[in-house]
Amino acid sequence: PYEGARGGQAAARAALWRATVRRALGLRRPGRQKGAPVVLLAIVTVPAVVNVGVKYLTRNTAASDIEFITYRDYVGVSNALLVFVALTAPDIICPDRRQRVLPLVFSRPLRGLDYVAAKVGAMAAILFAFSFLPQVVLFVGQMLVSTDGALTYLRDNAEVLWQVPAAVALLALYYAVIGVAIASLTTRRIIAGASIIGLFLVTSITSAVLVGPREEVETVRVGPP
Repeated sequence: PYEGARGGQAAARAALWRATVRRALGLRRPGRQKGAPVVLLAIVTVPAVVNVGVKYLTRNTAASDIEFITYRDYVGVSNALLVFVALTAPDIICPDRRQRVLPLVFSRPLRGLDYVAAKVGAMAAILFAFSFLPQVVLFVGQMLVSTDGALTYLRDNAEVLWQVPAAVALLALYYAVIGVAIASLTTRRIIAGASIIGLFLVTSITSAVLVGPREEVETVRVGPP
């Protein structure tokens, strides 16, 4: 018989969160399962490293003001995040339904809300980490290679220290909620992944069509004759 400490509902929720993070990152799983997180991290980090390198090489030239990527651009690395969500969200949700392990999960002191919070929280935490790390590399790198000095760059860009984390957190939560919600509707991962990508592609195209003409009209109205 078990004689250890009983953690209760909070411990069960934390255990499910940790198990979800491990599965999403491929920890304690075959090497091929770690491919997607590693590739995503490389995709979103390499541009920051390249940008800092170019800044260093051109800091005493006329091209020192050229920026290949900005903090705002980096918040919008949505394509890489979208692919990761399409691969990962079905992997942490669909097997629970297909293998009928939900009754086992809910035999512990867990409610449906706890299950959803653990799954969404795990996805959001991973997406936040993968989105925020390149921002740190970009900020620290540009601060160190700034011709005006690190402290001057830090003072002039202090607003980035709260704007970027807030924007990244909202984006991560948005993708996590939508991805988990869609994945919960089917037991097949390939269908869930295709549905996630399809939904975001269709909505992005639709929004571009709706917003584009209005921007052109505003440009015509406020522009010079």
